Amino acid sequence: MSQSQASLSFDHLVNRVKDALAEVTRRSDIGQLPAEASLIDDVGLDSMSVLAFFMALEERIGNFRIQVDELEHDDLQTIASVARFVHARVSAA
Repeated sequence: MSQSQASLSFDHLVNRVKDALAEVTRRSDIGQLPAEASLIDDVGLDSMSVLAFFMALEERIGNFRIQVDELEHDDLQTIASVARFVHARVSAA
């Protein structure tokens, strides 16, 4: 699988989301959370840490930049919903 195919893989994106969350929260157990884990209830993100999380995620995705005005409330519910948001944007690029 090429790097571009790997970067579009949903599972790969879930792992990048988890990596960014682990960096921002400094929690070593993030990798063990299911993809449907809540960013607020299970991970513990708040409004300030969401910004740091998106900056960390952008670093891991490469040329992807998050446009805040494109985000919907549903895009920020779970690890998987963030991965789906990123996957849709990267696939469309």
